[in-house]
Amino acid sequence: MRRVKEIKKVTEAEYKVLEVLWESNEMMTVNQIMEELRKRGTIWANRTILVFLNNLEKKEAVSKQKQKITYYYYPIIAKKDFVKNESKDFLKKYFSGSLKAFLSMFTSDNDSITEEEWKELRDWVDKFDK
Repeated sequence: MRRVKEIKKVTEAEYKVLEVLWESNEMMTVNQIMEELRKRGTIWANRTILVFLNNLEKKEAVSKQKQKITYYYYPIIAKKDFVKNESKDFLKKYFSGSLKAFLSMFTSDNDSITEEEWKELRDWVDKFDK
């Protein structure tokens, strides 16, 4: 899998296609991707999915392999790396890169974070203190 820094932004629609590929343990054809998206409530034509796959290929997020006359697509960037990069970009864009500023947005009203979520956060932070 390639380094995350190099990936260009993807649209929400392209992300849906990437999710299908990430969750598959095998390369997939356009028809297989279309069927999986349909199961998830997204109904797109083959041509539409092919456009998204071509865009993702140009953005170096997916690649394809030809077997006989059929192309099989697969991700060349790991979901974990992609999401980490997107999260850092989000923090930079909206919170000057500050995780504290982001989390403080949820403390402005008492209903934002449940007591259980606070406990989970404290437990998570405590792991780093040891």
